[in-house]
Amino acid sequence: MIDLSNENQTEEYESILPLVNVVFLLLIFFMLAGAFTTPDAFKVSPPIAELENKTQAREGLILINQQGMLAYDGKELTKTELRQKINNLVKNSDKEPPKFKIKADAASDSLNVITIIELLQELNVKQVELLTIQK
Repeated sequence: MIDLSNENQTEEYESILPLVNVVFLLLIFFMLAGAFTTPDAFKVSPPIAELENKTQAREGLILINQQGMLAYDGKELTKTELRQKINNLVKNSDKEPPKFKIKADAASDSLNVITIIELLQELNVKQVELLTIQK
């Protein structure tokens, strides 16, 4: 006697459904998790440091590329625009002065980095960190 019922076929398909559900949930999770990081305005390769590098939030991140171009908050700016933006941030900070991080390309001229640090000093920024890659 031949069994023509569909019981055996449905059991095979049902065993795959939880796996498909898990794969789709992981796909959705990684798509959302990847959206939390904002890309830099341009590619910057920081210099390598001997000491441990402890970075936290990306707030106040100033980028300097190899040609000396500046970016803040994911947007390219001129030096004058950067000065205005930082000046507004310092004036509007009620509690403590904002902290800034500088991420400069290793091949960029050090004079560009020094100029930005001096600019921050003129605007009464108390803490500046230079980001590097840990060796």
